[in-house]
Amino acid sequence: PPLVRARTRRALSVPIGVEQHVGAGTTTLSVTITEVIDPLRDSGAALAPGTRAVGIVVRILNDGPGDYDSSSTGDLSIRPSSGVASPAYAPQGVCQTGLRDFDNEISPGESRNGCVTFELDSQAHVVAVGFLPHAQAEGRATWRVSR
Repeated sequence: PPLVRARTRRALSVPIGVEQHVGAGTTTLSVTITEVIDPLRDSGAALAPGTRAVGIVVRILNDGPGDYDSSSTGDLSIRPSSGVASPAYAPQGVCQTGLRDFDNEISPGESRNGCVTFELDSQAHVVAVGFLPHAQAEGRATWRVSR
């Protein structure tokens, strides 16, 4: 008989630091949000008054069999307690925005680490971090952020 993969419902969210397996089109990724840097200091980001920078540090391993090519600012998201969180350009610091996106062209067996800067209302806190492969809801993984 053919081998059938059981479909299991993914937990609503897991703590920061837990690896999650994410289907991403022709490949599978092992994704870990390793750290939430809040506040992110000395990023040089041009922020609106009443906001702050937050950094999301991620590790992406392409388990294969296909290549993965996407955009980190589309793949990562923050769910704030209030307001919205938008990706922000960071010209310097630990979450410096690179000339080439860190999750472009990841081959099977290859691992990448990166950081994305977000602008968040200064009164809000980060409730959760999401990873949406190719910025699509299918395959979404979520990590909860403890206060």
